[in-house]
Parts: sequence; structure tokens; C-alpha cells
Amino acid sequence: MTLNDYPLIAAMLIAAGLTALDAADASDTSGSATATLPTEAADAKIVGVTVYADRARVTRSATVQVPAGASAVEIGGLTTNLDERTVEVRGHASGQVTIRGVDLRQEFLAEDANRRAAELQRQLDGLLEQKSALESQIALLNARKSFFENLSAGISRSDKGPPQVDDLKKIYDFYSDELTTVSNSLLDTHAKLHAQQLEIDRLKQEMSGLTQQKSSRKVVISVQAEKPDMLELTLFYTVHNASWEPIYDARLNTTDGSVLLSYNAYVSQKTGEEWDGVKLSVSTARPAENGQLPELKPVYLSLNSPMPTEAFAEKDQLRAATKQAAPMPVPEQAANPGPAKLETNGLAITYVVAQPLSVPSDGQPHLTNLTQIKLNGELSYVCAPKLELAAFVKAHLTNSSDDTLLPGNVNLFRDGDLIGSLHLPQIVSGQEFDLFGGRDDAIRVDRKELVNRTAETGFFNSRRQRARKFQITIQNYRKSPVKLVLYDQLPVSQDNQVTVSQGQISPKPTETDFSEAD
Repeated sequence: MTLNDYPLIAAMLIAAGLTALDAADASDTSGSATATLPTEAADAKIVGVTVYADRARVTRSATVQVPAGASAVEIGGLTTNLDERTVEVRGHASGQVTIRGVDLRQEFLAEDANRRAAELQRQLDGLLEQKSALESQIALLNARKSFFENLSAGISRSDKGPPQVDDLKKIYDFYSDELTTVSNSLLDTHAKLHAQQLEIDRLKQEMSGLTQQKSSRKVVISVQAEKPDMLELTLFYTVHNASWEPIYDARLNTTDGSVLLSYNAYVSQKTGEEWDGVKLSVSTARPAENGQLPELKPVYLSLNSPMPTEAFAEKDQLRAATKQAAPMPVPEQAANPGPAKLETNGLAITYVVAQPLSVPSDGQPHLTNLTQIKLNGELSYVCAPKLELAAFVKAHLTNSSDDTLLPGNVNLFRDGDLIGSLHLPQIVSGQEFDLFGGRDDAIRVDRKELVNRTAETGFFNSRRQRARKFQITIQNYRKSPVKLVLYDQLPVSQDNQVTVSQGQISPKPTETDFSEAD
């Protein structure tokens, strides 16, 4: 493998030290061999991260001067959370340089490997020293205050008799000035101590959310160069404790029925590495799932065997999945204005955030905007007075973008006002769907019961009849007519001795569904 005008890949090299050459060269990459080689330390910064649903792929980059002959390059400070099976090294040089092997090792450190945690610990140590100094200062001031208080009591009990008026005035003025100075110093010092304690508590709380690491991993790369050369190295590996989930802001314009959909991502990670100003991408790929088709297993029947229940269980699961989840209250979030670049390979979609992004290793969600989608729709109103005396705004939309809208919560805005939230199912490109825009108080709905009576008929074969009649009134207080769909229901008999007769309905329903009950 020679690095000329194309990258060289040493893929899937694990801690055992698999080489990029043949098995005959395996001894060159052992720990004892690399320890005797001239070694260059490379500062490989994190330049890119691709986040998946349950993990992330990290990209580091470094440029190092390698001497002629055999040498080693060390990239240290890596998190212990990385998956060693996913380590991959690529290189590029102008001359002939060969990567002979990659070795992954663990280092034990005197201080925390998490740079943010180490910095916070240094700040905390300094604040604790300042707190100790303030407490000593308070103790000295209290002792000085007690001295003057005892001095005042001693003057009144002096064996020389009561002091003269002029002497008493001088003593009082001195005592008063000193005690005032001491009291003011005590108040000021207590205020400083309180502020210090608040900052100490804040640092401790922030540190509690960080991953504490007393060890790290390093990659040792064995190389062979014909002459001194500049070697550009790119290191890839996968880490766990990272994820992202979609969240949307939907802004409905009731004038034309359009919706401006902000497609956002909540990114969180607690990998032990700080992602500072990196090129961030989020992907819909699912590396955790097995890509192989599951195997169908035979189902055996006999006269004494119960019927298989898999089909009924799948039907129940399908029904449960198709029922829309109840809306969850989600506060409005501010999103970054820069849209993300969409990349797709036909199987998964990757959004590349336009601006470099920083995501600390604190496990907290950090919001970034992926893209904004303008959807044109048809606006209408729907109501079901039996359930609620209100009319709801509904926009019938088509996902006209190339994006697949993943399931997630939607913060719903109507004409600029936040009116609530709902859950959006997965919507593929070109799919039609309905987005409800909340209640409209300008449409008044009322449902009144006019008749509710029960009567007995027949003498020998008596039958009971029950009659019910309702009146639904809808008033439109908007300035223009609106399209409204009203839903109501009639009971359905499941007993041949029970008959349901439909009375007169005015106006007549445009659509009737007598499907079986679930």
C-alpha cells in the first residue's frame, strides 16, 4: 500500500494490531517494535461528527512530519468510549509512504482526560482556596470585633474610677469608628463568601453532568517512508452515548393555508469528548440494526395444538401503531438560521449543518436547524360536537420536498401565536397528510338534545323503543365563508334483537361509514 495521489485506508484495525500489509509484516506493529521506533506525536483535532440515533462517527485530522525509514505516529487523548472495532486510518502524502499497522492502546492519566472537566476542576480548586481565605478573614474580623466589645466593658469597670468626659468621648469615638469598620468589613466579606459559594455550587453541578475519565486511548500508527515527508492523517472511529432526534416548528398561515416547517434536530452526547466548532451531520441510517432479512421459521399445527397467535398479535400492534399519540406540551425553541445540506444515497438521508457547531459532552440536548420547508395546503375546518363543542383548523398538505419527515414532536404556531403541540408520524416525500391547527374560537359549535323518550309497544310481545334527537348549530363569525366538515355518529347494533332506525338528517350526510367497531 503506497500513498501517492490517492488516500490509503487501513480499515477495521483493532487493539491486537492488524496491519495494512500481509501477515509477514505483523511483527513490525507489535508494542515492543513500535516502542523502539522514532515517534512523532500528532495533535489530531475533531473536525467532523456524524450523529446517528444511538451513536456517532468521529473524524479527526492531523498533519505530521515523518522521517525517512520506519517511524511511528501517536494520536492520543481519545475517549475510552470508542468502539475499537470501528477504528479506521487514512493517509495522504506527496511521496512514497506506507502505513504498516495501527495499534490501539490505553493510557492512565493523573488528571481527568475530559478537558472540560479538568478545566472545571482547576477553577473549582481556585475557588475553594479563595473560600478558605475569606473564612480566615471572617474569623479575624470576628476576633477583632470581640476585642473591642470586651475593651468597652473593661473601661466601665476600671479601678481608676470613671474616666473624664473628654477621655470618654475620645474612647467612644475610637471604639465606634473601629467597630463600624470591622462590621462593614464583615458584611463585605460575607457577601464575597456567598458569591463564591454560588459559583462553587454551579461548577459542581456542571461537573456532575460530565463524563469523568482517568484514562484515555491512543492510536499508534507505524509508517515507512522513503524520504522525510509531510503525512496527512485522518482518523475515524465510532462512539456510543450520542444521539439525535427530530423536532419541528410548524407555522400555519390561515390566509392561504400554507405551512412553513422548520426541521430541527436535538443533538446530545456524553462521549467524554468535546465537539468544538466541528462539521456536524445527522443521519437517518441505523447502524445498530441488523441489515439481514430475518428468517421465517416453520409453524407446526396438530389437532391438539392451539391456533397460532402471531397474526392476531401483529394486527393488534398495527392498530396500536396507527393510533395517533396524544399531543405533548413542548416549549418553543429557537433554531439556528442556517439550513443544512441534504445528502442521500438512496437508503439513508444525511443532513450536513451549514455552520460549524459545538456540542459539549454534557448529555443535554442542543438544538440546530436542518432545513426549512414551505408546504402549500388546503385549509378547512372539522368538528365532532359529540366529543367537543369546538371547530378545529385542518390543513391538508403534501410533502413536496425531498426530505423524509421522521416521527417527532411539533411546536404548532398559527398566525404567529404558539397554540400547542402534536406528534408528527413519519411522512415520506410526496405523501399527503393532515396537520391540525388547533381550535378556532370564531367558529361557534353547539349541540342540543331535543328528544329523549322511551316507550313500550305490543301486548304479548312487548318491545321497548327509545327515541333521541339532537340539533347541532354552527355559527361562523369570520369575515368570509369557510369549508367545514362535521362528524357525528349513530349507534351500530351487534344484536339481532336490537334494531337501529335512522331518522331524518338535514342536511343529508355527504359520506357515511358503517365499518365494524374495533
